[in-house]
Amino acid sequence: MLRDISRNKGLYKGLFLTFGLVLIIFCFFLNVSEADKTLTKVKYFYTFSARVHTSLDGKDCYEDILNCQDDSFCKTVKTTPYLGGFTLGFMVLVLLFSFGESIISRIIKKYHIWIIQLILLFLAWALILIIPILYLTTKGKNWNLCWLPIIFEFFAVIATSCSAILYYKSNESKGPGLLS
Repeated sequence: MLRDISRNKGLYKGLFLTFGLVLIIFCFFLNVSEADKTLTKVKYFYTFSARVHTSLDGKDCYEDILNCQDDSFCKTVKTTPYLGGFTLGFMVLVLLFSFGESIISRIIKKYHIWIIQLILLFLAWALILIIPILYLTTKGKNWNLCWLPIIFEFFAVIATSCSAILYYKSNESKGPGLLS
């Protein structure tokens, strides 16, 4: 399998990046935390897309988070869509540069495109890594963390790391000629 990956770097670097992209998009549909059990039948959740999900007897309601009242976990939930959105934007830019490389190389040198892709991949990777770290380090007063989106985020970090390694390996042999 490693021989196939080294032979088809172009295919696999885009495939790993697309896999990470899909995982992040899927996280936006998941609940990130659940309110501690109360005596009522109502269940409260924070979603990855910074909404409050209320569930009562099979009826669901989604509302915007209005006020966090100095709750650091709530503030983390409110920043998640922005971090995730920038991450998705960086990843889509890398894919656009990859798919349109022959057209873009008429304007920008091919190796400069490669450097731009590596910088965008690093920014996406850093943002993907920041999201679960924020959730793991901030503790909500009355909220229990749901692990599925955190696990998906770590898988997205791994997929993006594999993609970045393949992007780097695709042109590393060019060496000193990169900036000329």
